[in-house]
Amino acid sequence: MIGRKAWAGLEAGRSGTGRSLSETSPIPDIGAGPGSKRERSSVWGRGWVGREAGPGCPRPQSSPPPQDAGSRCRFGFRGLSGAVMVARTAMDLEHGGGSRRVRGRRRLAFPAHRLQNREAGPLVVQYIGEICRYLLKQPVREAEGRHRVRLAVGNGLRPSIWEEFTERFGVRQIGEFYGATECNCSIANMDGKVGSCGFNSRILPHVYPIRLVKVNEDTMELLRDAQGLCIPCQTGEPGLLVGQINQQDPLRRFDGYISESATNKKIAHSVFRKGDSAYLSGDVLVMDELGYMYFRDRSGDTFRWRGENVSTTEVEGVLSRLLGQTDVAVYGVAVPGVEGKAGMAAIADPLGQLSPNALYEELQKVLAPYARPLFLRLLPQVDTTGTFKIQKTRLQHEGFDPRQTSDRLFFLDLKQGHYLPLDQGVYTRICSGAFAL
Repeated sequence: MIGRKAWAGLEAGRSGTGRSLSETSPIPDIGAGPGSKRERSSVWGRGWVGREAGPGCPRPQSSPPPQDAGSRCRFGFRGLSGAVMVARTAMDLEHGGGSRRVRGRRRLAFPAHRLQNREAGPLVVQYIGEICRYLLKQPVREAEGRHRVRLAVGNGLRPSIWEEFTERFGVRQIGEFYGATECNCSIANMDGKVGSCGFNSRILPHVYPIRLVKVNEDTMELLRDAQGLCIPCQTGEPGLLVGQINQQDPLRRFDGYISESATNKKIAHSVFRKGDSAYLSGDVLVMDELGYMYFRDRSGDTFRWRGENVSTTEVEGVLSRLLGQTDVAVYGVAVPGVEGKAGMAAIADPLGQLSPNALYEELQKVLAPYARPLFLRLLPQVDTTGTFKIQKTRLQHEGFDPRQTSDRLFFLDLKQGHYLPLDQGVYTRICSGAFAL
């Protein structure tokens, strides 16, 4: 990976790149060449701190020449084939997408990430989901529609803002895709189906052998039939996305991670047929009757409350939309003596102007009772990674205990029908079972 000094030197044709590169370590000769099967790149997942990966831990991924995401996926979006294109990305070089560009912007800065002008601007821009939401938060500018962009390509664009984004900025087509550096079940939405992250044929499913299979909703364990095979999901039924492994096929092989134990945890056997192997994506998707797929949840991002499964992704989308695309993190927290996990929402409120009860009035209109957050945490900003992914680990650990944070906390008193400030006294009463949950 290129260091920040070298990255700064790449900006806008600035001089000094040679000097910056001379300060870095020499590039070792790894002997890779045509036909080499040796590792070409390693992508370090978010939050990796050098320990061996375990369940729920990001892992460093190794990619041989025919295997990385850039080589594996070629998108033929309509109206773009054969064109000489200028593409713009705001991704850091350590991001899988940013590392495949020669030149980019240092950071996402809203004047800098404008779609630019018709004469010299890009035809294609790259996004990750939160970028689109951040752009929608910016004040409307007269110049924002003066551009040449035909396609915005990326992943994670929420269905709740999809059409708002395309209409406001005049982007002709969204090229939403699903994939990861190491996975063998990448899919792409090539015809702009709103909300879809990709497509696979229902008529000829064996041409690209990926499948949604049933899992235990609490443990994410694969469910199997009487023959010991995984059970395929029906239309509209959420399931875990898996891809059949064939090490002789560059599109279907799985080379895994540096850690052998981490690699083994991502492989299941006897999935499609007896004795085969399949890659476990860890993500829950839904397929419609035409074959379009829609992202539902990342495993571990769903919690159970009042006998119902609550999708943190869906609740975050609703809250963010109600609050003008504000950063929101939704997660489940354990309450002593109560089964399941209660919903808690951490909301960025830097000016301290959010009214919990005004928000609750809106939530009653759009969320089922079991999906409404029982706890609120209002904080200056929500922790994110360098690529704007919400980080929840610290928030989940601190829970709703007022001794763990100085942020404003609120509790939904169901009997009174409004949020109460959550101080130590209220916390004690909740833990003792004084409130009906």
